[in-house]
Amino acid sequence: MPWTACYEGAVLTTERFELWQPHAGDFADLHELTLDDETRRFLGSFVPTEMDSFNRLLRNAGSWALHGYGVFMVRERGGDRIVATCGVFRSHRGFGPDQRMDDVAEAGWIVHKDFWGQWRRQRSHARCARLVRQDPRQAARGLHD
Repeated sequence: MPWTACYEGAVLTTERFELWQPHAGDFADLHELTLDDETRRFLGSFVPTEMDSFNRLLRNAGSWALHGYGVFMVRERGGDRIVATCGVFRSHRGFGPDQRMDDVAEAGWIVHKDFWGQWRRQRSHARCARLVRQDPRQAARGLHD
């Protein structure tokens, strides 16, 4: 499989948001996104350390590098701050073969509470999932269509 570099700019732009592939400079914003108790409510009961957030960033970037699709960093159009993440990523949860949740494509999102109700994640994830089933490596390109 040929190596593909990260996009330099937004992969997808809507009227209100820009979706970016993860970059090394996203670490601080990604960590900040998951510190708010309400935003993190469905992610588990622990407060993430900087190491947890760094590992999340590497997982997100790694899915793009290894599989050609992954989680987007969502910013307001023209803004710098990450206000959400969303996408389809590869995961290995370690639950065992009976659960069929190891090494599978999985949709996920984290939306800062200040942006709840403003992001159409259902439609975005349905489209992402459809594209990944058709051809995972073309999922990001297909979002432009």
